Amino acid sequence: AGCRSRYYSFLGIFGIAVAALSVMRLREQRPFQLTMTFVRVVLILVIVSDCVRMQMLGEAPPRPGRSDAVSLGEAVKKRYDPDRFPEVPALWHLNFERLPQHVAVASAALAVHMMLPEAVRELAGKRTQMLPTVSGALIFCMVSYCFVAIAVVTTFGTWTRPICTLNWVNYTAGEPEPGIFAFLVRSMILLVPIFDITSAYPIFARVLASSIHGSLGKSSDLEPPFLLCGFCAVLPLVGAAIVFDVAETLGWAGVLLMPLIFMVPQLMMLKGEAICIERLGADAVHSSLYWRWYCQRPVVIG
Repeated sequence: AGCRSRYYSFLGIFGIAVAALSVMRLREQRPFQLTMTFVRVVLILVIVSDCVRMQMLGEAPPRPGRSDAVSLGEAVKKRYDPDRFPEVPALWHLNFERLPQHVAVASAALAVHMMLPEAVRELAGKRTQMLPTVSGALIFCMVSYCFVAIAVVTTFGTWTRPICTLNWVNYTAGEPEPGIFAFLVRSMILLVPIFDITSAYPIFARVLASSIHGSLGKSSDLEPPFLLCGFCAVLPLVGAAIVFDVAETLGWAGVLLMPLIFMVPQLMMLKGEAICIERLGADAVHSSLYWRWYCQRPVVIG
């Protein structure tokens, strides 16, 4: 009961913060978003460098405990064992029993690309700047995720938790008890994702509001109404008050989004190509700035 009451208290504080940010335009959030981008980079460097440090020193990683444990140091009551190491499977080892979960989470991640129109709405010089900007951001994210995934899995092995930051829930920096350094590292790794979600949440809310606004026949150049942005920000909070497991939520979201990710966009692209060719001609369509090799019909169908 005490844990649930604390959860609802923090959810309420989080809801007030993200609802206030969601009704603000992205340009008004620029200092906050730029700061959080810098913090994300620092977090990635801390996670990867600490994994490398443990591997180079031959230091046993802390056992994270249960996958549902989120409190600092409460997952496992046992003391840190410097002689206990996790089993690290070979990089080519595959467990197909987990494949549906990975596909579901990947589908949820792919759905994030739908926020690009809203994210680049106020980008200057879209014709020359949009593709390099978006490509650079995607490449950076891909490289960062690969480094984090490889570093965490090769360090924590079979102990790895679905939410990778929870692997540091019992972190002691190789000491019997956590010192100041261990406390700071552990606190940063566990707490920064909270602020990260706080910065990303308003963008998702505004994207949803913009999509709903556009589906009602409104111009895509118009900002979504204030009340609609607030509604889109509050609605997921209601779900968070009912479902507590983030990994489970992402899994179900991925399952439900799979048809929208792997079928609907391809069909819409083919239909859009046909309409544009009918109105503008094949030469104009295939020489457009937005036409790429992966827009070819065989690639889209495949």
